[in-house]
Amino acid sequence: MQVGPKGWVVLLAPAACFRWAERPALVARVEQPARLAARASCTTDSAHLTCTQAEAEAYCSGLSLDGSSDWRLPAEHELHTLVDLTQYDPAIDGTKLPNTAAASYWTSSPYALASGQAWVVDFEYGGSSSDTVGSLHNVRCVRGSRCYPTSRFVVSGGFVTDTLTNLGWQQQSSPGDTPLVDWAAAGWYCSDAGSGLRSPTLKELESLVDLTVASPPTINQTVFPNTRVDSYYWTSSPSASSYGGVDAGYSGDAWYVNFDSGSSNFDWVEVDITVRCVR
Repeated sequence: MQVGPKGWVVLLAPAACFRWAERPALVARVEQPARLAARASCTTDSAHLTCTQAEAEAYCSGLSLDGSSDWRLPAEHELHTLVDLTQYDPAIDGTKLPNTAAASYWTSSPYALASGQAWVVDFEYGGSSSDTVGSLHNVRCVRGSRCYPTSRFVVSGGFVTDTLTNLGWQQQSSPGDTPLVDWAAAGWYCSDAGSGLRSPTLKELESLVDLTVASPPTINQTVFPNTRVDSYYWTSSPSASSYGGVDAGYSGDAWYVNFDSGSSNFDWVEVDITVRCVR
């Protein structure tokens, strides 16, 4: 991540070809008439602007920054690249992206499983969930192309290569028909499976969520058949807010992805759920 000279941030990440407004929508900024009109029914606290999703989209489309006016509201997968899971309250690099509220931010991604809802990213802890489009959430704008390939996956020999991330995934869920596993056992299972496999990070596993799927599981069901909706999927990412720290033993929380809804959250590390390994 590289800070630009005029209020934007260049995100240096695989397949990322967009720039972020360095600061979120702040009340103290001098605003143009189009932006004032866009937030006519938004609310404010001491520093931040919260809007409905439609108002957030209008705010970004009316933004002029760094001589550019092609700003837009980011998709969920784009906005979630800014989450820093080693931080919380807020879960972001506060040096390069200051004044971020420890709260949810709107995305342009509709929630395909229910009408009238869209995705938000929570920058208090770092998860994603959906909310009704009339709810009030914070705003951060982005510019640049939506550079995600339409044909991402190559299947061969029980593995799936994602051409977006260059990661290789087990096509089937693990551990298959064996009992579900806790967080530590999920990591051991993947390591013992060989072939350089490991438990994925939250951002890696979230990259498989397909937000366009209208019925669960929220994943490419042709490429990843039999993905479970009756169990969450572990990631290797501990929650930064855990008490005691998972690295010190079996205390604390770690992140999972729920492919029934596409959302992410954290739970106690001794809960038994499933895992999909990556290399």
